[in-house]
Amino acid sequence: LGRVLRPLLSGFDAGLVAATVFFFLAGYLVYAMVFLAIGTMAESMQDAQAYLVPVMMALILPFAPMVNAVLQSPDALFPRVMSWIPIYTPMAMLARMGGGVPVWEILGASALLVVFVALELLLLGRVFQASLLNSGRAPKLGQLIGLMRARAG
Repeated sequence: LGRVLRPLLSGFDAGLVAATVFFFLAGYLVYAMVFLAIGTMAESMQDAQAYLVPVMMALILPFAPMVNAVLQSPDALFPRVMSWIPIYTPMAMLARMGGGVPVWEILGASALLVVFVALELLLLGRVFQASLLNSGRAPKLGQLIGLMRARAG
């Protein structure tokens, strides 16, 4: 067993593992909040599916060219730009980290992602709270911005 594990652990980098876990959990939280907002806005399963299709397209479509670019060069412009767009940061950084990403870029993208997650929790939390207090009626798309700007009280 030691002969098998020793080569595997020789390249073990605790910082890379910590960054991978962070980006995975942050990505999970970002996307969970997006889906929670969709569920909050939908009055039925059909409404949820209607909202979900364009959102999923916006989340998934950029990844085909990004993965292709990462396979060619992890430091290409497109994957680097995707790393700084908070909604795409988790997946972009997870894809790029295998090829070596500078520490300053990991720390900067992480800080931006933390700020984005905090804002997302605050704004979408208000929407979720308002929809719960609204006796089960889902907010219309136009009311969503007003709900986010309203102070929680």
